[in-house]
Amino acid sequence: MGLFSLPKIDSDLTARFILDGKEYEMSQFSISFGQSVDHKGQPQDEVRGGRMLIVLTQALPDNLYRWAMTSSPKNGEIVFRSKTANSPLRIMFNNAYCVSFQRQVGNASGMISKLLISPDEILMNGISFDNHWG
Repeated sequence: MGLFSLPKIDSDLTARFILDGKEYEMSQFSISFGQSVDHKGQPQDEVRGGRMLIVLTQALPDNLYRWAMTSSPKNGEIVFRSKTANSPLRIMFNNAYCVSFQRQVGNASGMISKLLISPDEILMNGISFDNHWG
């Protein structure tokens, strides 16, 4: 199974966000990498990224609010679990900041919290990526 290969159809796939020893079930997750390009589309810089968007639908403890409201780094991980396969994707992140936090409340959707996490380093299924901040 490749780095980003998740089972094509697996209704039992769950995604967990782990921070400060507590697990949170994610309703949505995305990760992005990119690099600047010139007018021809040719890469002009190093790859940057590993930014992760995490969407949670449960009540959040104070430590997540504090993280969002202060400029302090944390370590954590994202784990995908399946009944048909052992953890098809695991992302460990280090020296990460919560660079954006949004709370939305709606009649139909209920309470939704969105965290945008920007890490210095990540380890994705054993493959390392470093933004070289320091």
